[in-house]
Parts: sequence; structure tokens; C-alpha cells
Amino acid sequence: MREYVTNALVLSLTPTGEQDGRVALFSEHLGRVSAKATSIRKISSKLAGHVQPLNFVTVRLVETGGLQVADAISTGRLPVAALPALRLLAVVAPEWNADPRLWAFVHSAAVSVRSILGAAGFDPAQAACVSCGKREPEYFSLADASFICAACLPPAHARDSFVGVD
Repeated sequence: MREYVTNALVLSLTPTGEQDGRVALFSEHLGRVSAKATSIRKISSKLAGHVQPLNFVTVRLVETGGLQVADAISTGRLPVAALPALRLLAVVAPEWNADPRLWAFVHSAAVSVRSILGAAGFDPAQAACVSCGKREPEYFSLADASFICAACLPPAHARDSFVGVD
């Protein structure tokens, strides 16, 4: 049984079963990981308030057939305006591979889609629309990690996998 203690940003919390959940984290020492949170949806859960999206936490993870959250304590919180950046981070952050530069951007107060794209190697200032070639496109596709301009953006019902570049 391995145990990890690291600082992390909670990217998402997805319900699984009746009371459990799966927590997606971007951690300082492990990169992006996903861990089971047992009984997280119980009213008496000690972890429920800590493992909410946008929270910075110090977390203890235990590896027993899979990763599980053993303990967590909140150490800070990003503003709600950072939600689009979290969606992006869940795609571009390396899984099980620490990225100190990306962690530094995320841990700073200036978290934005543009800063995360730049830190992950997708500089919006140097990008072009994948469809028409327009310089400095306004959107980034989470589905295929490409840039697209507003004129080439698909209809509203198909825009779930796109984030604005700011």
C-alpha cells in the first residue's frame, strides 16, 4: 500500500453510486490524478466540504487497487471565474506526471485559460484557427486540443467542448 501527501487543486467531483464520488485533482507532485472518495455524499462526511471544485487542498491519497482519498484539508480557493480554466486543466494537465511550471501558474492568483494554455505549451498568441488559419483565434477545443476562431465555431448545441481563450 502506497501513500502520497501532496498539495492539489480539486478539478471536479463526480458522484458514483449512492454515496461515493470520484475526485479529479491536479497535484503539485503527481500531476493530474483521479481518486475515489468513499461516502463523500453523506451528510456526516468529513471530506465533503474540502474536496469541492476550485478548492486548493493538502490531500493524503492511499493506493489500494486504485487511488483513494484518505484525508484532505482546504488551504485556499480559486474564484468562480476560474471554472473554464479548470475544464481546460482537466484536459491538458499531464496524468501522473508533475509539471512544476503549470502548477506555479495554477497556484498563482492569475489563473486564466490563457495562462494555462501558455504553460501547457499551447500559446494562444502564436496560434491559428485550425479551419481557416486566422491568427489569434478566440476558442480552444478540449476535444482535439486545437484552436478555432469565432467564425468557424460550430453551432451553439455543439459547443460544450470549447473554452474561450479570454
